[in-house]
Amino acid sequence: MQHLILILATTAFSLLGLQFFVKAQNFSIPQTQIQNFPLAKYPGFGHNLETEEERFNQEAKARELLIARCMQLKNLPYNTSTVVTENNDEPEQDITTVKDPNVSYAESLSSQKRREYYLALYGVPDPNASSADELYNPNAPGGSGCQGEAFSAITGVFAASSALKEEYIALQKSILEDSRVQAAEQRWSVCMKKQGYEYESTSDLRAEFDKGEAQSRSIPELRHQHQQATIAGNMCAKEVGLSNIIAQVRSEKEAKFVAENKEFLDQHLERLNNEEELINKILY
Repeated sequence: MQHLILILATTAFSLLGLQFFVKAQNFSIPQTQIQNFPLAKYPGFGHNLETEEERFNQEAKARELLIARCMQLKNLPYNTSTVVTENNDEPEQDITTVKDPNVSYAESLSSQKRREYYLALYGVPDPNASSADELYNPNAPGGSGCQGEAFSAITGVFAASSALKEEYIALQKSILEDSRVQAAEQRWSVCMKKQGYEYESTSDLRAEFDKGEAQSRSIPELRHQHQQATIAGNMCAKEVGLSNIIAQVRSEKEAKFVAENKEFLDQHLERLNNEEELINKILY
């Protein structure tokens, strides 16, 4: 399902990609300090991941119920319980595969019935066709199908970070490339070498930890090594003042990012507040 996969891949990028960026850059920075960063006011940019993930899951449940109600009005079945996304293990890759029982149902129908089902659900007669994206028109009445209507009603916590994806990645890179941060990272790396660890940056330590996290669950020795490296990393970060430098640079650059996109971000915040009321009505 081309456009379905694109929607899910976008949210998967936000959830995993931002987690990778922000965790690496906020290494050893207290959460209380992170909450004071300019972008922390706007959910979806990775400053409060647990809350954002919880909101994301609630949004997904509410959308599924909206789709089911919409399909019911069209006298068509829809399974809300078993849409499954499988994310690639690499945090920097936003690849998502989709297993959907509603697709299996549609494929079991005759060609005419299948066409009607897909039109109702996605707004296109064949979402697998190469021309599906060209036919998909969320602005036309019923043009996006029940799924498109649900996403229009609940754009989601990661809508702003997805829309500003390129700009936000540029922001992350500008923090890493800032001369103050690079100098502090070099001092951190020297400190880590004295502790017996070869890391050029905190991003390298975080990337290694994320890649080995699943494996370390079943290998206590590896988990212990990661824990010890993290302890050393925090100690060195404190010794060279890395956290304060990153916090200062991030705060400056986020303030500029917010100023450049303030109208859009404020609209995002207002939309989330309105959508929260809708989600509560649907789920509770």
